Amino acid sequence: MKPQSKILPSVLIVLLCVTTQAAQFKLANQTMTVPDGFEVMLAADTNRIQRPVSASFDDHGRLYVTDSSGSNDKPADQLKNPLARILCLQDTDGDGRFDKSVVFAEHVMFPQGCLWHDGWVYVAAPPSIWRFKDTNGDGVADVREEWWKGNTLTGCANDVHGPYLGPDGYIYWTKGAFAEQTHKLGNGRTLKDKAAHIFRARPDGSDLDVIMSGGMDNPVEVAFTPEGETIFTSTFIDFSKPGYRDGIAHAVYGGVFGKIHDVIEDGRVKRAGPDVMHPFYQAGPAAECGIGRYQSDVFGPDYRNNFFATTFNLHKVTRHILKPSGATYASTDSDFLVSDNVDFHPTDVLEDADGSLLVVDTGGWYKLCCPSSQLAKPDILGAIYRVRKAGAVKSTDKARIAAYKRMVNSPGLDLKNPSTALQLSVLTAPKRNRSKFVKALSNYGSAPGDSNAHAVRAAVEGLGRLRDKKSVPAILETLGRASKDLVLEQALIRALIDIESAGPTRAGLKTENPAIQRGALIALDQMDGSDLKPDEVVPFVSASDERLRAAANWILGRHPNWGGELAGWFRQRLTASGLATIELTALDGQLHILTHAEAGKQLLADAITQSGFRDETRVASLNAIAGAGSKETPASWKAAVLSVLETKNSSAVASAVRAARTMNSDAKIIAALRTLGHDSNQTSALRLDAIAALPAGATFDAVEFDFLRSSVSADNAPITRSTVAGVLAQAKLDASQLAALTDNLKSAGPLELNKLCGAFDGGGDDTLGSALLAALRESKSAKALHPSQLKPHFAKFPEATQKSANEFLASLDVDSTKQAANLEALLAEIMSLHGDIRRGQLVFTSSKTACVTCHEIGYVGGKLGPSLSGIGKIRTERDLLEAVVYPSASFVRSYEPMTVVNKSGDDFSGVLRKDALDEVVLATGAETEMRIARADIADMRPGKLSVMPQGLDTQLSKQELADLVVFLKSMK
Repeated sequence: MKPQSKILPSVLIVLLCVTTQAAQFKLANQTMTVPDGFEVMLAADTNRIQRPVSASFDDHGRLYVTDSSGSNDKPADQLKNPLARILCLQDTDGDGRFDKSVVFAEHVMFPQGCLWHDGWVYVAAPPSIWRFKDTNGDGVADVREEWWKGNTLTGCANDVHGPYLGPDGYIYWTKGAFAEQTHKLGNGRTLKDKAAHIFRARPDGSDLDVIMSGGMDNPVEVAFTPEGETIFTSTFIDFSKPGYRDGIAHAVYGGVFGKIHDVIEDGRVKRAGPDVMHPFYQAGPAAECGIGRYQSDVFGPDYRNNFFATTFNLHKVTRHILKPSGATYASTDSDFLVSDNVDFHPTDVLEDADGSLLVVDTGGWYKLCCPSSQLAKPDILGAIYRVRKAGAVKSTDKARIAAYKRMVNSPGLDLKNPSTALQLSVLTAPKRNRSKFVKALSNYGSAPGDSNAHAVRAAVEGLGRLRDKKSVPAILETLGRASKDLVLEQALIRALIDIESAGPTRAGLKTENPAIQRGALIALDQMDGSDLKPDEVVPFVSASDERLRAAANWILGRHPNWGGELAGWFRQRLTASGLATIELTALDGQLHILTHAEAGKQLLADAITQSGFRDETRVASLNAIAGAGSKETPASWKAAVLSVLETKNSSAVASAVRAARTMNSDAKIIAALRTLGHDSNQTSALRLDAIAALPAGATFDAVEFDFLRSSVSADNAPITRSTVAGVLAQAKLDASQLAALTDNLKSAGPLELNKLCGAFDGGGDDTLGSALLAALRESKSAKALHPSQLKPHFAKFPEATQKSANEFLASLDVDSTKQAANLEALLAEIMSLHGDIRRGQLVFTSSKTACVTCHEIGYVGGKLGPSLSGIGKIRTERDLLEAVVYPSASFVRSYEPMTVVNKSGDDFSGVLRKDALDEVVLATGAETEMRIARADIADMRPGKLSVMPQGLDTQLSKQELADLVVFLKSMK
């Protein structure tokens, strides 16, 4: 490993250029760019701190900093022997550089935040928040307490971040990951779900409250506006448009944030409608983390109350000027500090007493759940930098100490703003301010930019928290005027949900205003113990107002238990004449709720077999059956599916084949599927689907086997090859078929090779074993597979074959050092070839690589792997090359492989798509998935091998590889 040189004092900082736009400062290992009129200096180097993560000042100006151990071991292993520290830094001479460092606490688990408050240092250390105190004045913590228990620790350790002091005197923190937590809230309710949240509690731990819920992976840091509103950073929060991912958002009462995920769809998170909230600042794949509000005037009046945020992936700090926009905010955004060093990873930003800004750079060590380079990359240490206004007057010691004592209090607020007072009263004393809340509602107009929107939003939150039943009519009336402000509308609906006054809320259904009807309908559905009836919802399914109609359909879709009661209504609507196509299409989309009750099941069968139903409804009924997951298939369903399979030329036959997968133990269904598979008049895709629908362990005759072998050849689409490989792997092939299949292994690509080898898992004699080994030795793709992938395929062969196989596998076992060397050599070679973007795009979309099959760029591509829109902004050429050559070196969060073992001992690997109470769904390919009933699962564990096959570099020429890397790097 190349030794890491320490960052020397700031004599190495040289002002390179000053323009009217920006100033650049050269440090030992990077150039930093800031706006003209600002200066950058090194505040703490590696002599004081090594891997800082987050920081917080105490009332004497001492800076407490969490210092990571640099470990990227599994969090569960780190928890057994935590090695992180909390350091206390001091600037004893006031020159802006911290010249004293003391270890305040050792053996801290993976630190995810830091707050000094009232003598305690609070640190999020998953799965808990701990607090530390020095009671004897020696500068070292002698008391440590577990302040809050999350009780979950997932593979990325993003279960908890924080904490942060709020304007109400409460302590705030965030919960990420998707592990289920159960907490008793201060309002008496119990929270039990898997969603992401922002929590708050009093410093003594009491009055636990939920501020925000969402489907994002990782909400990180929290800050507060001058009006007392909660702002937060998050990763993986928004995928509604290409290029979206991370961002900064306003945690609005009633708003549930993205991304769309099962954790907010399982009925346990209260929803104010079918739509999710979005960040006001879209950062792309930036890895947003630290954020802070600048409260000083030192940078100039234009900077006061601006927010500064750190972007781990983009190596910069951004500036955000917030202005009210309806009931939320709009943001004017710009870069404030940018580094040209790819290993500059800022994680926190905070204001110092003199008005300067501290930027915490954790360095290049972090790799856990971060898809940056993983192979033998040096442990590059971090630092803390200070940004100052050029020519700023140096603070006196007395002024600095006074400023620190102010800074450790709750964030300052703009108390002249009426909405600030309301927001503060909501958070601290709602009971005393009910009349103010009610009055604020009456002041709201109907204009989208109404200046009272923030105050009304705060007021309705207060009424919701009070569960004020008398205010329901006023809330409903305000709903009728708020439909153009979607943020305020969600808050009003959430208040109705929390108040839980069904009678007065039902009055909203009888009004003529669709916005009121919509809000009342959603609120009645989401209330605890809801008594909403199907016949109250169905009239709105055909409403003329699009949003009301969509809400009614959304509610119907969330109630499969209504299937029996609604079967008659569905039958009447589906066979009625004169219904608009849009309404019929919506009805087709709701047929899944009929799969539970007997009357609904019969209607689905009738819709397939009887006249009077549209062809589209017939297809939708078959799709509903295919997705039902019923353990016992009704006889009427089997007969209906069989009737379509035997018709052959029906437009619904493809859907019937999918439905047949769920009933493929029936002899007549099997026979019909085989007939389709033999029929050369059908499309190859349909024939393949029919054969693939046969049960695992099926045998194939000569026609079926020859068709499958021809379909796995290199001139077929990647999805086809992968599907066929999976079918052959699960089949029961005879010895002659296995021998013939070895010829296919020689030319198989990395996408399908390992799957094809699964066909040999049943073993055979040494002759077959030798043929298998010979094919793998000849295969280019095999050389890129890990030995652990291939070894199980030889387990049931004789000892002689296993011995030969072990010798072959040993030749494939390249250690990480050799991989790193190979990567560096390959990188140097392809960089010298000057890749071409246009040619790279052709490589990306070619059947040889199949990249576009699993990855989306813009609106084009698959979703099995992460979107690559904007990947060039956050990854170097080395990182991109490594992802192609060694895809299992690192995994993008939310795309980690998972292995599920059922009670029969079968194991399935893929990307976790659904983790619900009743079943787990794994994406095993671009268009394939495996559904496993929760009751049948014996074990679930993180996988070690990526769903993306290794060895794509063996399929490409060096020039093609260079073109591909250049194309990916251009995606910015």
